[in-house]
Amino acid sequence: MSVFTWLDYRADLRTTLTNNVCECKNKFIQRAVNKMLDISLALEQEENYLWYKGDPDYLMWFYTLGMVENGWKNILNQQLARNWTSYYWSLASKETGIKRTHSALPRTSITFLDKSLGDPIFKLEDVAQDKQLKKILKQNNALSTFSKQKRLDLVVGDGAYIVNIDSQASETPILEYVDGRDCQFEWLGDKITAVIIFKRFSKDGDIYTLVERRTTERKKVLLKNSYTTYAVNEYALFHNDSKRGFIECKLNTLPETKNLEEKVIYPLPFMLAIPCVREIDDATQRGVSAFRGRIDLFDDLDQSLSMESNTLRASTPVEYIDSNLLEKDKEGKPIIPSTFGKQYTIYKGAENYNQTPNQIQTTFYQIDFTKLSVESQENVSRCLNGWISPASFGFDISRKDNAMAQREKEKITIQTLKDYKEYEIPIMEDVAKVLIACDNLMNDKNYKYEDIKIEVKFKDYATPSLSEKIGAYKEAYLSGAISIDRYIDELYGDESEDAKEKEKQALLQAQNKEKLDFNFLEQE
Repeated sequence: MSVFTWLDYRADLRTTLTNNVCECKNKFIQRAVNKMLDISLALEQEENYLWYKGDPDYLMWFYTLGMVENGWKNILNQQLARNWTSYYWSLASKETGIKRTHSALPRTSITFLDKSLGDPIFKLEDVAQDKQLKKILKQNNALSTFSKQKRLDLVVGDGAYIVNIDSQASETPILEYVDGRDCQFEWLGDKITAVIIFKRFSKDGDIYTLVERRTTERKKVLLKNSYTTYAVNEYALFHNDSKRGFIECKLNTLPETKNLEEKVIYPLPFMLAIPCVREIDDATQRGVSAFRGRIDLFDDLDQSLSMESNTLRASTPVEYIDSNLLEKDKEGKPIIPSTFGKQYTIYKGAENYNQTPNQIQTTFYQIDFTKLSVESQENVSRCLNGWISPASFGFDISRKDNAMAQREKEKITIQTLKDYKEYEIPIMEDVAKVLIACDNLMNDKNYKYEDIKIEVKFKDYATPSLSEKIGAYKEAYLSGAISIDRYIDELYGDESEDAKEKEKQALLQAQNKEKLDFNFLEQE
């Protein structure tokens, strides 16, 4: 579904639900559908996505035609949308004959963070499980799905992985990611207890919405004072009828949903969904986009770049041409030359233009572009402030910098990636565990879940070599400024505790022999 259709769908849905009550046998699903009335959240999410998408036409449509034709300004509190009417992308639509330039910085930033973090590296204690996971990930093209999740979590603010068991479609569990525009969460305190997914279908011109609720249930074990937890998937299909409302219909109405049951229970102790929620907004209990507070700055950057581009066009040479020198069309009118980057003025009667007759004369404008260029660079820095170091994008970096100096200049980027890594690791661990458990269940109906030992790592960004680390910390260690534990930690911070202890003992052994040689560390 296109962006335009999606927004129209949400606006139409809100109108339908406002005038009619959604009735559903499953009260949890009914409550989730009614939450879709929050069009302000939908618009914020879609606004962030459009900046990431990076298409100037979509941006201009969103801030002009979309707001007017779909009446979203009337839906929103006027205080929320008031600033939008002053955005460059709103005002630019009223201008003709100008070039509108988009920086693509939002998409470039998200892509940079995704690629800098890299792909997750899974390590399982059980060799058979390690091979099993690799097979599942390969069949799901999981690296592409992981990349999608990493990017859209930053853009939209949240989302969820869902795992489907369908032996007719695949011999392994099917992994899917849904971003926050099409999912909701149920909370119990600070814990997410259910994930609700919305999927849209069309049939004979009508729109249908499949609502999935993935959660867990606890059941008391007979004759025992204990409980067993089960994974539960619940499904309901709705027909979006503008006159009668959001009407629940049978699951077999559509070919895509005919094989679903209203409730399916799996003997697994966790729901078949892994929520991905970044920094939580307490007001909405939804994730916060990395673009929050930066949209105004992105708009300023596009304005400055557009001004620079249009000023460059306006400053191109102007050639004054005597009409006698030009070819004529069938009607005898002069044909204006068509050459990009030049402006032409045709004159007849040299005395009126202070020009020499029967000659082509060129004039040049003297414009200082330095101010415009500096303003654009300043806007880039403002957009990246507190998020990504400008040095990461090649600003003000000496080619002679070694890795240690580079890390100093990229502290903000390194910290952002560190936080990002800490956010991603538990998500990847849960994804791997659910996939393996579902795969085991597909192959053995009597399977009973046992905890899966797994370790997830991501590569380090701008990591100095071991020799550079030794050069940086050797003197501090020898002088007693840092302890041996701190020294080993700086050199082997990402290694396991056993590996660091091994290096520590090797260093102590070398010291005891009074043959301290730092070169042996480089040979590891």
